[in-house]
Amino acid sequence: MADGFKRSIEKRTQRQSGQAIVLIALMMVGLMGILGMAIDGGGLFFLHRDTQNAVDAALIAALYAKCTGNRAELESQPDPDGTYANLYEKSIHLAALNAASKNGFTHGVNADITIESNYQPPESSNDRYIRVQIRAGKPSYFIQLVYPEPLEVTTSGVGYCEPSMVGLLPQAAIFSTRDTSDCNMSSNHVSIGNGGNSNFVVSGSIFAQSGNPTCAIMGRGNSSFTVSGACQAAGGFNENNLDCGSYEPNQPKWPSQNPLNGMSRPSCVPGENKMTAAELEAVKNLGIGTFSVGYKPGTYSSLSISNKDSVYLAPGLYCFKNSGEGIKQTGGLLYGDEVLLYFEPAANGDPANNGIHRNGGTVYLQSPAEKCIPGSGQGATCNYRGLLVWKDTTRDVISDAGGNKNQLHLNGNGSDDQWIGMFYAPATECTFEGTSNATVTGMLVCYSVRGSGGGNQDKNLVVIYEVPDFLNTPPKVSLTE
Repeated sequence: MADGFKRSIEKRTQRQSGQAIVLIALMMVGLMGILGMAIDGGGLFFLHRDTQNAVDAALIAALYAKCTGNRAELESQPDPDGTYANLYEKSIHLAALNAASKNGFTHGVNADITIESNYQPPESSNDRYIRVQIRAGKPSYFIQLVYPEPLEVTTSGVGYCEPSMVGLLPQAAIFSTRDTSDCNMSSNHVSIGNGGNSNFVVSGSIFAQSGNPTCAIMGRGNSSFTVSGACQAAGGFNENNLDCGSYEPNQPKWPSQNPLNGMSRPSCVPGENKMTAAELEAVKNLGIGTFSVGYKPGTYSSLSISNKDSVYLAPGLYCFKNSGEGIKQTGGLLYGDEVLLYFEPAANGDPANNGIHRNGGTVYLQSPAEKCIPGSGQGATCNYRGLLVWKDTTRDVISDAGGNKNQLHLNGNGSDDQWIGMFYAPATECTFEGTSNATVTGMLVCYSVRGSGGGNQDKNLVVIYEVPDFLNTPPKVSLTE
């Protein structure tokens, strides 16, 4: 009996020993899984961190290439290898790939890298975004007991670039956006020209889009047309009374007739806001002068200035409705410091019938600068420092439709006129006539620019090249996702 009891105990011990081996084996698998989660999971974490750093570096490099490259010129040149659509796309992709490679991930070697150079986020039509995605793997170690496949991470990011606008315009005091012209100096024919008795003097270069072979830029009449810099044109020149620092015909046309069309429009303050007598007296106390009437920023159908008027414009944004006449001056004085005159486009996108119509009086107008109105809401002007007149059109392709009704007619028959700031009117004829001196310090970007002064030859129409501050902003790059 004792022997039977002993044998029973031994069998039970053997059975328990076999169960322990199974439990230990299962525990070892679990421990290996936990160890794999710790080691391989940690490796995945560090791999994700490294790919995120590489994505960020690739985005910044690609966005910089997108913001600073000469897009129009590079897009016109095909990629000789045929890999990309053009050299612009190639420059963006190579910048991203090189940056990713410097951060440890090379496409086709240890990673798959996808670059969307014209990515559009949901509910956005803006093509200034870029999306970069990096997919990379690592071998599994301990966790391969339960998951034998290689481990992968996929990391992506989105960035946005706001390019500097200075490269969107030629470096010229006068830029005529008109594609065609003829040799007639009368209104609605010329691209850039001077045909009156007053001297037209430009400190800087000029650029004419017109392909007319002999009259893209011309000097006529009894006066001189003197340009200190280069005379550049898609066509050629009529050199009668035209004196340029250099003559550069047959230039490529600028990529866009309306190069700043993507710029955000100012937000107009509603209503016409006339200054009170007390507010005018306060202006007088500042030593600016005595004015018969004053206006504050707002939205106007027209402003009329005659011989008896001395008009003051307080600093800010002045919007003119497309149904109004704009600014009409037959005499008197129009004075405004830190002002932006914005002429709204018509419903069809063309410049409206309003404009500036002058045949007398004196003007002193200066664009927003130190006293600009900050923010992005109604009446803000700081985003437009250096922009004095914006005669707007939302069309990219501009033609002769509308004719002279779209003029900025800057005649003067009074004292010397001072216009300090940029005129941006790519679908509008800008004319300088009259018997007084007139000076523009800034840029004239107009459909055409015509000097036709009626004064003596000692009268000057002067344009002094100065780049507006809003064009000089550096490119901005931001990572949005």
